Amino acid sequence: MVSFSRGEVRDLLISMVVLSFAFAFFFRNDFEGNFLVLVPAMMIAVVPGFAFHELAHKFMAIKYGFDAEYRLWWFGLILAVFSSFFSVIFAVPGAIYIKGDKVISEVENGKISVVGPLINILLAFLFLFMAIVIAIIGFIFYPNADGTGFTKTLPGFIMCLYGVGRFYY
Repeated sequence: MVSFSRGEVRDLLISMVVLSFAFAFFFRNDFEGNFLVLVPAMMIAVVPGFAFHELAHKFMAIKYGFDAEYRLWWFGLILAVFSSFFSVIFAVPGAIYIKGDKVISEVENGKISVVGPLINILLAFLFLFMAIVIAIIGFIFYPNADGTGFTKTLPGFIMCLYGVGRFYY
């Protein structure tokens, strides 16, 4: 059964908020330094990219009969924020801690480890597909010679934050 402790929910929320601020600060120059406007958009980026990644590890560990809980790492969160000042994000906000009565096999450990990055790869393809569809819609409804039609919609703007479609500027 999947359950979340109060501390785990708190740690996930803190990690998502701090990472959102770090990424918003990272992208501030691309959007005329308007840092606070980017925070909600970064929340949209961080939640699937970070939370689904960590939850995939948790659910896979639970599937194999282990207890699993996310715990934040304060140093990693501080490092994410600090590194964003230098135009790079080094984010290690925490990890899923796994424990149980049995010894974890190499195969189980490998599957638990790989499922998080696989989720990120699937999300990347999903958002790439969405960006292409939004770009086509943008060009149909806002045809401009310079290609700025892509950013005329809020979803197009959000996709730009992912770096997809940045060549339209």
